[in-house]
Amino acid sequence: MLDLVTLVGGHTIGTAACALFSYRLYNFNNTNKPGPDINPTFLTQLRVLCPNGGDALRRTRRFVQRFLGGRGQTESRFNAEFGRAMVKMGNIDVKTGRQGEIRRLCTATN
Repeated sequence: MLDLVTLVGGHTIGTAACALFSYRLYNFNNTNKPGPDINPTFLTQLRVLCPNGGDALRRTRRFVQRFLGGRGQTESRFNAEFGRAMVKMGNIDVKTGRQGEIRRLCTATN
């Protein structure tokens, strides 16, 4: 789990992404309603992470700091953890051919 949080912390997942899709959570096609294709349970979770007009960056930083328990608060420590997690992820045995699947749409199996 530490690797996942470290890798997520290295990107803007939950931060910049909110600005790109929050209209779908609150005002899809100027209807003041969410997009009709969003799963209601997932919608609730996304709205917590991306409050309407809120500061997702502050919320994400607090979550990550609490989760890491102080282990990732310095830049040098984070860089070391991030590098270790990237190497570990790079060593994952990728399944190819009939054993694996490259999804055409990341949210569904082919």
